Amino acid sequence: MRRLIAILAAGLVLLGSLTSCMKLDKEMDYTFGYNYTVNIEDPDIQKEVTEFIESYFINGSMRPTYYGKLHDVAEQATDFFKKEVLNSYELTEYFFSKLKMGSKEYVFLEGYLSGKYGECWVGTKVWQWSEEAYGFSGEEL
Repeated sequence: MRRLIAILAAGLVLLGSLTSCMKLDKEMDYTFGYNYTVNIEDPDIQKEVTEFIESYFINGSMRPTYYGKLHDVAEQATDFFKKEVLNSYELTEYFFSKLKMGSKEYVFLEGYLSGKYGECWVGTKVWQWSEEAYGFSGEEL
């Protein structure tokens, strides 16, 4: 009896996995979204940076929409994130101008695709002063 239950359970898991994978092959709408965290000691500067992120990323033009299969859309979204966030000199300059050198302050920004069946991570960027030689760390996680 236990063996029969184990086989049925494994069959249900396999069926669920196949169904989920079949959804990935369908064309559908996706929206680019962001999660963020701002950790700055000065409450006025923290508010300013938070408002900037809200206006620029959350409510601004930095939320493209895509239509297609998840794999193709994820490639487009990754290219967008690299160009507009990871390689943006202006964003790096802005965020580092708000962070205290040598502190533990940081700005964390994560990009994701949101679709009918959930979310798909695209990329992460953290702006934080490094403790070594007061350089900066903006590496992708």
